[in-house]
Amino acid sequence: MRVVVYGLWHLGCVTAACLADAGNEVVGLDLDGPLVDGLNAGKPPLDEPGLPELIATGRRTGRLSFSTDAAEALHGAGVLWVTFDTPVDENDVADVAFVRNRGRVRAAFVVDATGRGAAIARRLGARRRQVRRRSRAKAAMARSR
Repeated sequence: MRVVVYGLWHLGCVTAACLADAGNEVVGLDLDGPLVDGLNAGKPPLDEPGLPELIATGRRTGRLSFSTDAAEALHGAGVLWVTFDTPVDENDVADVAFVRNRGRVRAAFVVDATGRGAAIARRLGARRRQVRRRSRAKAAMARSR
């Protein structure tokens, strides 16, 4: 199964590498070009024992790749796994706008591992329904012309 892991800092890097090691085809997706370039060169953005070796093995076997192109990454994906390290303020209140603004991608199934699961899932679901309604309305208008 093709899995896209969206958000490649600590949680995302480890998740992507482990899923690839378990035999899945994994594309790590992040909008940060230098981060993705480093991962493609085998350099994780943090020091995690064993992670460079897992990434190297995944890249060598072809089960792990990294991209900044959401359309390319999501093509044929069965799962989108959201793994943002959700920022918090000085009162430990999550900046859910950060996750919400990066959640505008589409996939068959979304796994949320941001630590703010239920609330974010409801918001992303509402956003997806809104996008679907707009898409259907545009398609209907195009057919009626």
